[in-house]
Amino acid sequence: MSFFRSREENDVFCAVTELPEKYRMVVYLYYFEEVSTDEIAKIMKVRSGTVRMQLTRAREMLKEKLKGGYFYE
Repeated sequence: MSFFRSREENDVFCAVTELPEKYRMVVYLYYFEEVSTDEIAKIMKVRSGTVRMQLTRAREMLKEKLKGGYFYE
């Protein structure tokens, strides 16, 4: 049984679950739960800028993990 409709969606979700917790949490809340960066900051008791930086770093990590499959160099 597949949680997502496509293999690519499952691969991305699996890559997200492999991120360090602080990055995994912001990615999950932002992309899967559609919570704003300001709200995530309140939930995590950090600044909005911290959340945005964590999202940027998480995207970079995901790009590296998924290189060749979904991103073009």
